[in-house]
Amino acid sequence: MARIHLLIAMALFFAIPTANADYPQPSNNYINDFAGVLTPSDATLLRNQLATLERETGIEGVVITVRRIVDYGTGDASIEQFATHLFNRWGVGNQPANKGFMILVAVADRRCRIELGKGWGNGLNSQMASIINQNMLPRFKTGDYNGGIVAAVGSTISILRDRNANPAGHLSAEAPPHSVQRHPTQPHPAQAPIARPLHLASSSLMSPILIFFGFMLAIIASLVIIVAVLAYAIRTGSFQTATRDRLTDDDTFGSGTTNISTLSSFDSSSSSSSSGSDLGGGSSSGGGASGGW
Repeated sequence: MARIHLLIAMALFFAIPTANADYPQPSNNYINDFAGVLTPSDATLLRNQLATLERETGIEGVVITVRRIVDYGTGDASIEQFATHLFNRWGVGNQPANKGFMILVAVADRRCRIELGKGWGNGLNSQMASIINQNMLPRFKTGDYNGGIVAAVGSTISILRDRNANPAGHLSAEAPPHSVQRHPTQPHPAQAPIARPLHLASSSLMSPILIFFGFMLAIIASLVIIVAVLAYAIRTGSFQTATRDRLTDDDTFGSGTTNISTLSSFDSSSSSSSSGSDLGGGSSSGGGASGGW
C-alpha cells in the first residue's frame, strides 16, 4: 500500500509542470523574436520571405527566439521536446500536407533547432543539420544571432522549395529509423537457426510483474490527465483576458495589426483567440535537427 501511495505522489509531482505549462503565444505567424536578437529590418525581411513562401507553395515557416526554455515552466527536458510540443501547440503547417517548419533559437541555453512537419518525414534531417552546422553555429559563436538566423531561413527555404517541387526526385540517403541494414554475407532469416526459448519458468514469472507495472502506469497516466484538466479548468476564467493584455504591445512591425494564432492543445483540441489564426493546424513527429554552441 505504501508503494501505491508513493507512485501516486510521483504522478502528481510530474503532473504539475504539465498542468502549469505556459508555452509562448505567437505575436504573428512568421517572426516571434521573444529574445530580441533580430534587427527590425531583418525581421521584416524574414517575414516577407516566409509570407512569399507560404503564398507560392503553401509551406508555413516560423522563426522563434527565446532566452531560456526553462523560463516557460513546461517541464520539457530538451530543446527537441520543447520544439516539438510548441510546433504542435501552434499548429505550424497546412493540413493535410503538414509541410511546415520552425527555426527555434534558445539564446541563453546556447541551443537551436530546426523542426520539420510530419509531411517531410526524416529524409531532410541531415540537410537541416548541415544548415545548423554551416550557417547558424559559426555565427552564433561570435554572437551574430541575427546573421545566423537570416542565413538559416534562406537555406531552409531553398531546400524545402526544391523538395516540394520535386518530391519524387529526391530519394533519401538516410535509412528509415527502424530499417535493418543487412550485410551481404549475412544469411537470409530463413537460413538462420531458430532460437529455442529457454528458462520458460522465469518467463512465466515475469508476466504477472509486467501486468502489474502496466496497470500502475495506466493509473499514473490517468492521474496526470485528471490533474492537467482540473488545472486548466481553474485557469480558464482568466486565460482570455491575459491573452489580450499580453498581445497588445507584442507587434513590432509597422502594420499596426497583430495576427493571433489559435493554440491547439496536445490532444488536438483548440482554444480560440480574439482575432483568429492563419496557421494551418499542422503537426510534427520530431523530425529535424538540433545543435549547440
